[in-house]
Amino acid sequence: MRSGFAIAALGLLVAALIMTPQAALAIPRQDGASVAMARLHVEELALGIGPRPAGTMRESAAADYVAEVLEEYGYAVSRVPFSRETADGVSVSENVIAVSPTAKPGARIVLIGASLDTCGLDSPGADHNASGLAAMLEAARLLSGLPGRGRSEVAFAAFGSNEMGRAGAKAFTEGKGAGPVDPRDVAMMINVDAVGRGDSVRLIPWGGPRAFPPKAFERLAEAVAGSTGLRVEFDTVIAMMPQVHTDHSPFLVTGTPAVTITTARSLPYYRSDSLEPYRDVASEASGANVARAADGVVAAARWAASAYSIGKPGDTYISFRMLGGEIVSIPYVVSLVLAAIAVFGGVVCIAYARSLLMDEFSWVQSAGLIHAIGMSAAMYAITAVLIWTAFLPSAVVEAVRGLERPWNAYPLPYTIAGAVCALFSAVLILSLTGTRLRETLRIPILRLSMILQIAFVCLSVAIMRAGALPFALGLAFTAVATFLPGGFGRKAFAFLAPVPAAWLVHKAAVGVGSSVFQDLLSVPVFLSLLASAVALPYVMAIAALLSEPAGRRGSSYVPGSMYEVPPGTTLREYKVAPGLGGTARRRRKSARAAFIWILGVLTLVLTGSLFFYPVYTASTPQPVLVTHLCDQRGGHSLAFESTDNIRGVSVVSRSGVPGPARIDERSPSHVLPYSFSAPQLELITELDGSVMKIRLSPGAPIRTVRICVSGSEGLAVLSSQHSYEAVVEDGTVRVSTVLSGEEPIEAQFELAFPIGESLFVEAMGSFVENPAPVIISGEGKRFYETNRFTISTQITTG
Repeated sequence: MRSGFAIAALGLLVAALIMTPQAALAIPRQDGASVAMARLHVEELALGIGPRPAGTMRESAAADYVAEVLEEYGYAVSRVPFSRETADGVSVSENVIAVSPTAKPGARIVLIGASLDTCGLDSPGADHNASGLAAMLEAARLLSGLPGRGRSEVAFAAFGSNEMGRAGAKAFTEGKGAGPVDPRDVAMMINVDAVGRGDSVRLIPWGGPRAFPPKAFERLAEAVAGSTGLRVEFDTVIAMMPQVHTDHSPFLVTGTPAVTITTARSLPYYRSDSLEPYRDVASEASGANVARAADGVVAAARWAASAYSIGKPGDTYISFRMLGGEIVSIPYVVSLVLAAIAVFGGVVCIAYARSLLMDEFSWVQSAGLIHAIGMSAAMYAITAVLIWTAFLPSAVVEAVRGLERPWNAYPLPYTIAGAVCALFSAVLILSLTGTRLRETLRIPILRLSMILQIAFVCLSVAIMRAGALPFALGLAFTAVATFLPGGFGRKAFAFLAPVPAAWLVHKAAVGVGSSVFQDLLSVPVFLSLLASAVALPYVMAIAALLSEPAGRRGSSYVPGSMYEVPPGTTLREYKVAPGLGGTARRRRKSARAAFIWILGVLTLVLTGSLFFYPVYTASTPQPVLVTHLCDQRGGHSLAFESTDNIRGVSVVSRSGVPGPARIDERSPSHVLPYSFSAPQLELITELDGSVMKIRLSPGAPIRTVRICVSGSEGLAVLSSQHSYEAVVEDGTVRVSTVLSGEEPIEAQFELAFPIGESLFVEAMGSFVENPAPVIISGEGKRFYETNRFTISTQITTG
């Protein structure tokens, strides 16, 4: 037992060393990109122009600004309009292409790019992606007029319609939106996206089915770190994704080496249902971060321009940073081979489990499959309960304070309290239930564990490709533990088996899956069941491999002795202190009981200390989105939405009219009816044959508006002046386009539709100024205000 706990502690220590992020390099940033210039570009794009939906006049205004700056730096600039079909519509936009005026035809080109448009109607797009454009412009300034850049020329591209299926980047790779650049001459593409937040420069060499060459990726990371002193990070879990929605992915798919540079924790774009687009304001984008990323872009461009050979994109791979700082990449083929070997070892263990676990003196009859499944279900339930107990401290705080996520501001104390609580529960449950399986259950439990682990490996190969490596390693460790004789080696490999899967879960939780993990934290029961399902095969294997019989096995059998027993019977030899024989001995006090008491008291102390931590503070405020809602029927209200329960919010009228004093809701959303005067709107729809003209006459300046035409499945778009999306859902076709607020606000579609059908036309947008005259406040909260109007009409086809 003691050696088992020692092995478990060793395994946890190894996992902690693997999971602990290394400290950032304390090397000051070299002189290069200007923080002031980077900040100026971000403010001009996010504040001066504002939201830049794909295909709108505001996106065109951003293209004007980028082209003007690049021309000032001495580049030859081309505006390349394009129209491209997307998955659910058509994108009409333009790319801005800049090349050196002295570029030689047919020369190798290192292309640096960033996207022009923003996510959604109201997002200022400071980080995604005004910061990327600013870093690109700073890189263009630093690289302009420099003699001898290497073996390649440097060009720049601002892509339109990134939010419509990366239409601009795809149009470039197809030659439709590349202007003076031949896509076949591009030796490498460097995409810059979301570099206004975060604390380190990150590279994304993966693009779904294809990836940047692994050896070149390692050299590129070393070059960026060596030239700038920047700490270069990466999220290897991205390699397991079937699609990566960044502008470098189309280049990888068409055979051009490409990477994305970002300072985001993982993926540089937002979930469609998150509040991040509304929080993406200029004040939260750091000019220093943008300048730091621009230095990284310049270093990457110089490395690519000087490289003899970069290689072609190939199959995906996963990369690790070793303790010494070196990056090691494991190709997909290696992962596949290791998975095959591990599966073969698992099958052998299933077939020969009896011979591997038993010997001639412990040959016992195995329990049936039904008994093993029942025991496995019991293990699953116990594991789920143990994981769920880690949420008890936060649940106590939640019940008292009325919040769903009280750990937001100070996650570390909640993590420590939860870990101690789970450890206390584990020791208590193991003391009550025991730590050993009956010998009759060891073989079927091990076989079930192997079957589950083989299923994990096969599924991960099909779904995550190179991401099968952690599960293959876990299966291999379990197989090695099974082949080894009982003792330290078997225990060590048994406890090492879950470490690769735990590493993968940790990387996903702090990286690409952080938002999903945050959502699951709010539903601890579901998270506990899910985590238990992943951990169950390893728990079963550990229980089967470590459940050695008590005492020592007999080493010989002498026929005819007075202790003769039939062959095949398990023999045991127990040591008894000399002279005691059968006399009663005083029972020694158990150290485990004292340990349980210590853990219980520590759990109570740590849980109580959580109440000394404020939940939300000025440095880590709770984000609250407040939307001023108004429709044509005069039903006005204020809609509150947050990532946590909305409590302690005050609403006061600027005009002195009394309003609700306070909002305290145990819900992350709340709609408050509120009377205010909204500008008048008029939606005019005309149908001339198959051509529909829609015009919106606003009573106040408008930021953006989405116009939607809905009808039956016979509705189809033949042509349009603007980008549009066509979505079919529940038998209804919805055709929508987004327009900027510059007048005249008009949309025109050429449609095909059944005669005599009613078409529903709706306009949904936002005013430049919020209409409700209110002051909203709350301690430890940051409010993001926007507004939304809705007006609709109906027309019958003739």
